[in-house]
Amino acid sequence: MHTILIALTMTSNTVPFYPGIEFDDLQMIYAESPSGLIQQLQAHNDADLVMLSLEMALDDDLSALSEIRRINASLPVILMARTITVQAVRLAVMLGCKEIMQYPMDNQTFRAIIDKYTNVKETNN
Repeated sequence: MHTILIALTMTSNTVPFYPGIEFDDLQMIYAESPSGLIQQLQAHNDADLVMLSLEMALDDDLSALSEIRRINASLPVILMARTITVQAVRLAVMLGCKEIMQYPMDNQTFRAIIDKYTNVKETNN
């Protein structure tokens, strides 16, 4: 079972993937604020991946990303954005994020992202 922390304000317009997505091998834990994300990360210190909305990260002045790095420097973080701009890509790179993805994304794209980062962990064990 892989644990994925997803942080974004949950409204019908901001879900990262299309409704109805379920994977038996994933525990998806949602946080609707940067502080909620940090609390979830502390409770689930074995998380495999964090997916964080760019908007939420910026609203928090990027302090959640700093705290994620303090708690677990090797944890992959993917920024999600509704619109990907050159500035967003630069910010993601500067912050050490593994990728920046546009959302909403289809289920196949979502799963490919999860597999990309969880399979790395499995082959290193």
